Amino acid sequence: MRSIDLLYHIRLFLASIDKKGQVGLGLALLFILFSWVLGYIELSHLHPPAEITPLAIDISANKPKTKSRKKAPQKKAKTPRDAVNFEYTVQSGDTFDRITSKFCFDKKLYGALLEADKDLLALDSLKPGFRLVFEQSNQTISRIVLILNPAKKVAYTRQTNGHFIAEPISIKGDWKSIALTNSVEHSFSRAMVKAGASAQEVNEIQQLLKYKINFAKDIQKGDRFNVLIARQFVDGEPTGRTRLKAIQLIKKHKIIEAYLYKGSYYDAKGRNVEQSFDLKPFKGDYRISSHFSLRRKHPVTGQLKPHYGTDYALPTGTPVYATGDGEVARVTRHQYAGLYVEIKHGPQFKTRYLHLSKALVKPGQKITRGMQIARSGATGRITAAHLHYEFHVNGKPVNSIKATAVSHRTLNDQEKPLFVQAMKSHRAAFTQPKTLISKR
Repeated sequence: MRSIDLLYHIRLFLASIDKKGQVGLGLALLFILFSWVLGYIELSHLHPPAEITPLAIDISANKPKTKSRKKAPQKKAKTPRDAVNFEYTVQSGDTFDRITSKFCFDKKLYGALLEADKDLLALDSLKPGFRLVFEQSNQTISRIVLILNPAKKVAYTRQTNGHFIAEPISIKGDWKSIALTNSVEHSFSRAMVKAGASAQEVNEIQQLLKYKINFAKDIQKGDRFNVLIARQFVDGEPTGRTRLKAIQLIKKHKIIEAYLYKGSYYDAKGRNVEQSFDLKPFKGDYRISSHFSLRRKHPVTGQLKPHYGTDYALPTGTPVYATGDGEVARVTRHQYAGLYVEIKHGPQFKTRYLHLSKALVKPGQKITRGMQIARSGATGRITAAHLHYEFHVNGKPVNSIKATAVSHRTLNDQEKPLFVQAMKSHRAAFTQPKTLISKR
């Protein structure tokens, strides 16, 4: 019925165009629209549902039988904080504060981590390429692992009371020794790089022997060198850590030598060749208020945790002096460590001075032993004014009183036979240039 009506109206439309022109066209269009509406109403009333096309039945059968259709809530894009575990690689310009703000972590978490990191200060020294692995439990950060390299990590683990405990993790990996030998044509550094050394390794040698020789003036064309360097690998991947084991500088009239033995360097006669350090970073007599300890009861929190430095009861404003030659690595403020200065002394040593009231040096500045670098204070979280002094050897904090004594010593008659044996082993390795020797 509906198709017949439609044909009929089309004929009228064509006829109106012929007879009436534009007026007829308008009336015909109005008439067609009105007839179409009437036809739709008539069809819906006269035809039972069973006679509607099967396609229409299938569509209506699949529709949900609900009175009101609510839109399904859209899923939020998964952010790192929603994930159970996620990893972030530190970018240039990143600080830990910026990273936690980026992921919208609350300030309580940030403060708890800073408190746990007070003795290590690892989060203060983030560098591009370092990685942070966040682990979650019950939608709460339960553990954070800072990966400095494949062999060195720091784990921050949440306790039941909400505090974090920081634990340094070191992986021994494989140490492979390589012997480099060459003669100098233009400069010592260029000859070393040509032999296969990195710029970092060249700098470590120059820092170690700077009290024995002036590399800019005393090295001449034709001088030779033998160097034994150990490099660390974890699962075949280099960590970037290296260790100078032995060096010979062979000049026309003398040989300058240094051999690693029990963590220190000695010449062929068993005399320490490293720079000497002052025992204390101040002048006068002040008592030790807290000794270096791997298990000390914290005076504020009451927790048993390591104390990686020696505390001296210096009144605020007391001059603080560098204990050795070096370069300022860091001057910064920390919520718990306060204002502090860190100085790097060559390839092996590093010192830190915490809770200062004022710093008198800047990062990158060259420092000489006995130079005033700061004034003591009571910044950070402490119970009274004092100076917290740290001494690090090969990246590890040690008792500064014992370590400083080692820097002045000469091997005694009982130790010399074992040292001579180690020295002979190093010299034998010089005859195996560029041959890797696996060491655990």
